[in-house]
Amino acid sequence: MFHLLLQKALTFAQLYDETKDPSLLTNCESVPQYKDLLWTFQKFTLKDLLLGDSSIKEAFIPGTISAATVVEASMISVGYFFIPAGM
Repeated sequence: MFHLLLQKALTFAQLYDETKDPSLLTNCESVPQYKDLLWTFQKFTLKDLLLGDSSIKEAFIPGTISAATVVEASMISVGYFFIPAGM
């Protein structure tokens, strides 16, 4: 699942890189590649990141909101956040 998400994220980023059309960002819900990416994100879970325990322990800081970036392209960043209960 992670590879599928990565592929779709990079496809959308490449579309923007090729066109430099800002309407892709302001009207992204009308772009088929974005809809496809969003659908994939909705099915995505933390397990799909294929992170080992050590990667999670490095990013997790108890009692605070912490984050880590998994993939970064020109206009898309895929990452995760740890948010303590009650925040």
